Parts: sequence; structure tokens; C-alpha cells
Amino acid sequence: MSKRGPGRADLGAQATTCGEASTRPPRFASPASGAGTLVGGTFEAMEANGQHGGDEHAPIAAPPAKLVVRLLDELASRATAPAIIEPLEGWLLRASPDAPFRRANSVLPNGGLPDGRSVQAAIRTVEAFYASHDRPARFQLSSAARPSNLDAILDQRGYVIETSVVVMCAGATIVLARTQGEGRVTNERGKRAWERANASMHGDSHGARDRVLAYGRALNALKVPATGVVAPPEPGAGVAIGFAVAERGWTGIFGMGTRPEARRQGAATAVLHTLARWAAEHDAPRLYLQVEEENTAARTLYTRAGFVDTYRYHYRTRVA
Repeated sequence: MSKRGPGRADLGAQATTCGEASTRPPRFASPASGAGTLVGGTFEAMEANGQHGGDEHAPIAAPPAKLVVRLLDELASRATAPAIIEPLEGWLLRASPDAPFRRANSVLPNGGLPDGRSVQAAIRTVEAFYASHDRPARFQLSSAARPSNLDAILDQRGYVIETSVVVMCAGATIVLARTQGEGRVTNERGKRAWERANASMHGDSHGARDRVLAYGRALNALKVPATGVVAPPEPGAGVAIGFAVAERGWTGIFGMGTRPEARRQGAATAVLHTLARWAAEHDAPRLYLQVEEENTAARTLYTRAGFVDTYRYHYRTRVA
């Protein structure tokens, strides 16, 4: 059984106010405010630092803080195409036995619970759901999570923070101005031969290859524009890969990977450049991506390409 994410219509309407039509750049919380909050400065400060590539109309401006968090949490969830989505009031319980992604195997609790419902009872329902799917109970927690003290409640129940993730955003105009190189846009997403041929770009380990195959399966299940890009573009020469999903004016970038021996040679930058151009061509020029906080090399690459830290979330997982 599936259900649309909470507040979707409202979020979509708010999202149309960002970008070139926005006249009042929102102000974000300072980095000191911690995980689950928007970080960085104002868009005026970004402009002063050259992060808009000199284009004052670059489509990077975002909706008000809580709305953009909820919107991007939802879009990223939909882009990963969880195999099972079970609503628990406003919470979404997601499970994908064949996908190695935490996002597809965790609760998105942004819709909250009705007044009077026991949060503890809801958590017990969550734990039973994941036990039935042979998965650990796990929550994805951003500042949009409801109730607002859910993180503390889970901490008291013994849930541990598994990883912290930074969501970074940029306008396609910015990324195109700050990157270069060409990649090959595939028209073969969902075809097993293409996925197998490019699976090694995340590395030769079984887990790394599984991630590329899982992204291919997820994109094939979507009803919105999606693609994969390989660089360099010549057939058989690819060493870097990335995927993109466009929806409601935003393009999510997922599954970026470069073979170890080819890193820091411009291939990943070429993938980003090609994905940004694809996003602009599909009327979804607001870009977002997610990267683990400890992955400093990737964060440096994305910052140089024009992305800025926008907010953080983390996972809390039940310890057996």
C-alpha cells in the first residue's frame, strides 16, 4: 500500500516561488545550530562570494527553511523508489529488500502523528514492520521530523546515530559556469546490460557494484524524467558515473562514483557538468545532492562545482 508524502501539494506550490521568481532570499541558520537545520549564509552572501557564477538570476533561491527541508526529503525519497511504502498516519515506512540504501529502508517521519497518539506505540509499530522485512528499525531525521523531539525520544530508546548526511544545493547555471567536460547521457536506464557494464565505476567490491545496479532498478521504476551519465563519453572509456531524477523543478543527483585509479582527473566534474545541462534542458534547474558528512573529498568536489551546504539530516537505528 502506498501513499503520497504529506503536504505534497503545499510543498509543490511553495517550490514555484524559488529561483528566478524569488525576490526575497531566505536567511538560513548558522552552522552552530547543528544537525537537522539549514546551514550557511544568505543568498546575498553567496552572490558576493561568486557562488552564483555572476548570474543574479541563477535558480538557487529556496523556499522557507522548513518547507525546503520537507520538499527535498520527499523528492529524494521518491527518487529512490522504495519497493514498499506503508503510511503510519503522517509517517512513511519505507522498505526495499533489494536496495542497499538507508533512505529506502527507513522511516520518513515528516508528517507527524495525530494529537493524542502515543509516539511510543507508533515506534513499536515501526519496529514490528521492519522486523517483518528482516531490516533494522531506522529513522531518517531532519529538522522537518515530527514530533520535534523525536530524535531525543529515539535516543532514550537506545537508537544510535548511524551516519550524518549533508544536503547540498546549487543552480544549474552556477554548476555549468564552474565545471567543464563532457559525459554521455544514456537512453538505456533500466537495461541490465548497461547497468552491468557500468557497475564497476563505484569500485570492484560486491557492495559498490550493487549500488550502481540498485540505482538503475530505481530509476527504471520512476514515472518522471531520469537518466544516467558516464564520462568520458566514448563507448567503453567510462570511469565515472552519476544519476539524475527531475521532479517539480528540482533535479536530484545520485550515485556519483569514480573508479579509484581515475579520481581527481576531471571525470566526476564532467559528469556534474553534463547532469547540470540535462537538468536545465528538463526545466528542473534547481540541483540537490546528498553526501555523507565525513566524505570530505566529495564535499570539496561539490563545493568547487558551486554547491552549498543547505541542511543536514541523520539516521537513528535501533541496536538489536
